[in-house]
Amino acid sequence: MIWCIQRKPFHNTFGKAHNNIFLLVGIKIIFVLECYMKKWASSDAFEN
Repeated sequence: MIWCIQRKPFHNTFGKAHNNIFLLVGIKIIFVLECYMKKWASSDAFEN
């Protein structure tokens, strides 16, 4: 906590960048999972 307070400008910049990266990765993972689930569901329905 003290380290974060002492280096607040760096912490804020890093925090924003980290949040953006996490958000982009999260969106990408959700997108890939959604596409995978749609393909799996459609192929499963097609096979049945």
